[in-house]
Amino acid sequence: MQKEKNISNTETRVSISIDNTNWDDFVNWRLGTTSDDYELVEDIGLTSPVGMISETFSGKLNGNGHTIKVAITENVANVGLFSQLESASINNLIIDGYVIGGASSQYVGGLAGRIENSEIFNCLNLADVTGESQDSSVGGFAGGSALSGRFHSCTNQGTIGGGLYVAGIIGRTISLSGDIIIRSSSNAGTIKFNGKNYFESGNYIAGIIAFANIYTYLHDLVNIGHILSEHFDFAGGIVGYIQGERNEINVSLNSGIIDGARNSVGGIAGYVGDGVKVFSCLNTNWVGIGMSSNYGSIVGNNNGHIDSCYYDDQMSILDAIGLNTGTVTRALGLPTQSMIGNALVGLLPNINSGITGNPLHWTLQDNLYPRPSEEDILYHPVNLLAAAPIYLPPGYNIGNMPPPGTTFEVSNYLSFLPPTQIEYQWSSLSGGTIINVPLWTLGNIATINAIGTDTLRVLLTSSTYANYEIFEKLVPIYIP
Repeated sequence: MQKEKNISNTETRVSISIDNTNWDDFVNWRLGTTSDDYELVEDIGLTSPVGMISETFSGKLNGNGHTIKVAITENVANVGLFSQLESASINNLIIDGYVIGGASSQYVGGLAGRIENSEIFNCLNLADVTGESQDSSVGGFAGGSALSGRFHSCTNQGTIGGGLYVAGIIGRTISLSGDIIIRSSSNAGTIKFNGKNYFESGNYIAGIIAFANIYTYLHDLVNIGHILSEHFDFAGGIVGYIQGERNEINVSLNSGIIDGARNSVGGIAGYVGDGVKVFSCLNTNWVGIGMSSNYGSIVGNNNGHIDSCYYDDQMSILDAIGLNTGTVTRALGLPTQSMIGNALVGLLPNINSGITGNPLHWTLQDNLYPRPSEEDILYHPVNLLAAAPIYLPPGYNIGNMPPPGTTFEVSNYLSFLPPTQIEYQWSSLSGGTIINVPLWTLGNIATINAIGTDTLRVLLTSSTYANYEIFEKLVPIYIP
C-alpha cells in the first residue's frame, strides 16, 4: 500500500493505491473517513473474488478502469460490494462476478446495497445481482436510496433479479432530501423476477429505475435489455413507476422488449404520476400486454404530462398511452421509415440545439433512430445498438418465415463510421450459420439459418472495457 499526504490549509488527504495483494488493507482502513482517496492500480479478485465490505464507505474510489470481481452471498439488510455508500464518490470502476442478497436482505446492488448523498460516475456492472426476499429492492449498481444520489455514465450488463423493486441501475429511490439524478446511463442486462418470492400486488420493474419518488431527474437514458415483467404490476423500459413533484423523464430511448405486466406497462414508463413530465422520449420495440389493464407503447397509465414522444408502430402495435387522466401534448406512433434519419426534425424538441450543457437534444443519423447525444453516451455501443433498426428481406414476415435450415439475410443499411474506429459487430444468438461484419458496413449484417421463430437475437461486441462489453438486442422482425 502506497500513501501520500498533501497538506493544505483546507484539508489533509490520504491517497492510497491498492493492488491485488493488499485488498484487506483497503477493507480494514476504517472506511468511514471522508478524507481518504483510494485508487486501483490493477484488477482485484479475478482469481479469488472478494466479499462484501460491511462498513459504510464515505470516501472516494477511482477504479482507473480496473475490475473488482465479487462473490457475495449475504443475508443482511444491505448487500453489495459495499453495504452502504454515504457521501461517497465512485468512478471508473468495473464490477464483475455475482451478488446475492438472502431472505432478510432489503437492498441489494452490484456496487452497494444503499447509496446516500453519493455519486457514481463512469462505472460498469457485469455482475449478476439477485435479491431473494419478496420485498427486496435490487439494482445493477444500488438497491435503493432515501437521500440524494447521482449516477452518470453508468452501464449495467448483468442479469438483475428481484421480488419488489428491480432495475438495471437502481431499484428504488425515495428522495427525502436532495435530488436523485440519473443521466447518460444505460441498461443492456436482462431484468427479471428472482424466481422465488414476489408480492401478489404492488411490485415494480424497469430497465433503469423501478420506482422513483419526488425529485427524480432521468435524462439521456437508454435501455436495450429484455424486461421479463410478467410477475410485476408496473413495468417500463426506463422506469416502472414514477410519482411526486419535480420528476422528469427526458430524452430517453427504449429498444428492449417488455413482456407485459399485471397492472400498467409502457415502453418508457408503466405509471406516470401527477406532476411528472415525460418529454422527448422514444420507444422502438415490442411492448407486451400480459395481464395488464393499462398498456401503452409510451406509458401504460398517465396522470402527468407527456410531450413530444414517439414510438415505432411497426414494432409495437399498442396505442401511445393506455389509461390517460393527465395531459398529452404529443405522443404518436409512426412507421420505421418516419422515425429514422432526419424524419423527426421539427418534432423532437431541441434537436442539435448546440446549447452547451443542455441535455434535451438528440443526434440524427442516416438509417438510425435518433439517439441521445449527450457526450458521455453518444458513441456508447449500447446507444448505437438501440438506435439501429433491423430488417428482413422483402417477402418474409412473421406469418411467412423461411423453413428451418433456409439461409436468409438481415440488414440495417447502416453506413456510419464511428470516429473511435471501434469494430462494432452484429451476430445472431439463435443458432445457424452466422457471418459477422462491422456495423458500419453497408448492406448485410448477418446471414442466418432460419429456425422458424418470430424474433431475432442480435449480438454487439466491442473492445471497450477490455472486451467486457457484449450486448444483446432482442427484436421483433420488421419487414421493409
